[in-house]
Parts: sequence; C-alpha cells; structure tokens
Amino acid sequence: MPELARTTSSSTARSAS
Repeated sequence: MPELARTTSSSTARSAS
C-alpha cells in the first residue's frame, strides 16, 4: 500500500517540521 506509506511519511515530515 504505497498510499499508506505516503501518508505516514507526510505525517512524519509535518511533525518534524
């Protein structure tokens, strides 16, 4: 599920920011 991984990556990047 690439879409799920993408959402997680986005969430992590947002949190890091």
